[in-house]
Order: sequence, then structure tokens, then C-alpha cells
Amino acid sequence: MNDKPKRFFVISPDGARIDGFEALVSAEAAALAHGDGAHIVDTVAQVYHPIAQFVVNDDVKYLEYGAWNTSVSADDNVIEAVKKGYAPIVKAFIAKGGSACAVDAKGGTALHWAAARGNKDVISALLEAGADPAVEDSKGRTPADVAMSKHPEIAELLNGRPN
Repeated sequence: MNDKPKRFFVISPDGARIDGFEALVSAEAAALAHGDGAHIVDTVAQVYHPIAQFVVNDDVKYLEYGAWNTSVSADDNVIEAVKKGYAPIVKAFIAKGGSACAVDAKGGTALHWAAARGNKDVISALLEAGADPAVEDSKGRTPADVAMSKHPEIAELLNGRPN
């Protein structure tokens, strides 16, 4: 059994399958096997370099999401991934060991950050991974409270009402 940490994560086009790989060539082969819409996330990409790729027309293309200093904790990486606003990056860092319930230094959860940005795909990824929409930040606000002023449809989603 190989316990070496995975660097590259391949997310299937439907987002249901996530596999980790040590080598880019293996990740690219797996992504191409999934076909158009599959993603590769490099969880240790150099700062400012592209962190994500996707498959389109049977070719792997880089996306315009730059990496950050990923030598921080697994949970800090989930928060940073949420700030990027792209669900496959969030899913990759959760698959690498970060928590969907990650909390920043000021008590805001990953879900608070996603709610503030109004990103439904990222919110869905966090909820599917176990994020709790009832958790309050250090000011006593839930993610729905944070979303209410700028993204009322997100607040309704987080409160369990159809949007």
C-alpha cells in the first residue's frame, strides 16, 4: 500500500468521483479517460501558478485560478479554495484532508465565506461534504445571515427553503 500524500486530484465531470494521484501524467490520463468536463487540481502548485485544469475537446487546458501558499493547514487550504470560488478546487482540498467545516482565525467557516460570495456551486460542494449551515461565526451570524444582504437566494437555500 502506498501512503504517499497525493498531489493531484481528478474530479469527474459530474463531481461524484474524486481520485488522488502523485504524478501529473497519471492525473491527466485519468482526467482524459473521464472526458470533457473532468478537472485536475494541483494541491501543491507554486504560488500564482495555475492550480486547476479541465478537459475540453479531449484536451487538458489550464484554468485561470492561481495557487496560494498551500503549506498551511488542510483546513486553511479549504478556506482559501472557497475564496477562489471554484467548486472542483474546494472538492480537491477536502479530498486531500481538509474539512468542509473549516474555520478561519475569526470564527468564520468555509460556508460563511461561500455564502458571502454567493457561490451556489461551492456551497453545494461544502454541504455535500458535511458543512453545517447552522454554525455561527464569532459575531453570532449563520452563513444564511451573512448571505442575506447581497444574496437572498443563497440565504433561502441555506435555510432549507427552495430558491
